[in-house]
Amino acid sequence: MIPDELARLIERLPFASIDHLRPHTQGHQEVIFCTGKTPGQVTAIAERLAAASGEFLATRAERDTRRGGSCTSPRGALRPRRSE
Repeated sequence: MIPDELARLIERLPFASIDHLRPHTQGHQEVIFCTGKTPGQVTAIAERLAAASGEFLATRAERDTRRGGSCTSPRGALRPRRSE
């Protein structure tokens, strides 16, 4: 695999790295670890994952993130923090 192809499959954002290969290499969708991310950052990651594969799991989402509509894909899932 050449670097340009790899760069397309491992997307780098200022606040996250998105592994678009995960469904193929690990057998499950990419996971968004929401702790420490703003609702806008979670939404940006979710949108990219939804566009690429339609599937993602967002974990440890704060109330503000869940209210912000970050989970916009019918095949995406948003899980709250355990303490809420």
